[in-house]
Amino acid sequence: MKRAEKTFFETLTDKLKRYQTRSVTYSGFLGKSDGTVEVPGLSGYVYIRMVNGEVLTAFNQRVPNIFDLPVYFGYDPAAPKLFQVLSIRPVFVTQPNQDTSLPEIPDHSHTWPARLTTWVRGEQFLPGLVQAKGGMIVCVYPFYLRKLDGTHIYVPYTELDLTSYIPLDGSVAVLVAVDDDGDFVITSSASVASVEAVDESIIPISEDYSLAGVRLSFGVSSIRQEEFYNDIFDLRFGRHVIGGATWGKISGNIADQIDLFVFSGGHTHGGYRWAADGVKTIFELADVLEVLLAVYDNSLRLDPLDVELSADGTQIIFASTPTAGNIIIADGIMRSI
Repeated sequence: MKRAEKTFFETLTDKLKRYQTRSVTYSGFLGKSDGTVEVPGLSGYVYIRMVNGEVLTAFNQRVPNIFDLPVYFGYDPAAPKLFQVLSIRPVFVTQPNQDTSLPEIPDHSHTWPARLTTWVRGEQFLPGLVQAKGGMIVCVYPFYLRKLDGTHIYVPYTELDLTSYIPLDGSVAVLVAVDDDGDFVITSSASVASVEAVDESIIPISEDYSLAGVRLSFGVSSIRQEEFYNDIFDLRFGRHVIGGATWGKISGNIADQIDLFVFSGGHTHGGYRWAADGVKTIFELADVLEVLLAVYDNSLRLDPLDVELSADGTQIIFASTPTAGNIIIADGIMRSI
């Protein structure tokens, strides 16, 4: 080896000896929301509260165990397998009239239609967000749920394991919803042949508050949520009420409520319900409809080619006989007299 090459490699080796892996750090606060800092039964371990409300445990030998103390935590290259508190996190508050010696930023706007518009994705709104956490785990960020009686309840941060919903073959869409008591309800669709066949059309229909649909396939080991590929369908911003009333949540005997009226936008809706007997294809209406909006057979919305409104607006006519025992629900706009 030439002398110049030898000198170069010796210099490079000396530089690499001083190289250190950068720490992986996260931000949070010491203690749970109830003020508890130290983990009972685990000497040296503390609770760390993240901004999203999630609570973690980590080893601490570097900062005082003071509730709400801002800290950095994560992994130190000197102990890469120990999840621990790394240091106090400085929080700077600029006082009024304080000279920060920073250049003034010219007036500008990030709202549309400004040139620097900041476009915000649905995933950036945290309340009720279903997010892939790793493996087959999804987390649901805390939010307030408005119940059907008008009151509100708090749904806390929750992690759900969807491993048991992986199909034995093909792919499915799993609906993650919350019922009126704040409990999570998970429902799977029937299996389809390929992952490409999983779209919003096969996500199960629910009377509960829908948060997300999750695409699962045979043989998967993790749920993907990336910029250009996403296994999670965000359903929080959809419409959850049909004709002004949520079907299945109407109090009393629904069999007696064939004249459920909802006044909206200057017209009147009519809601109707029957139990199929396996013989009839024509169902009589108690009112005269101008427009048939939707018909459901056991919660499955029917194609307009499979059912129609009679010319005089007094009957619902099926192309084929509904299965005996199925619940038929129709919604339409009543004819003005």
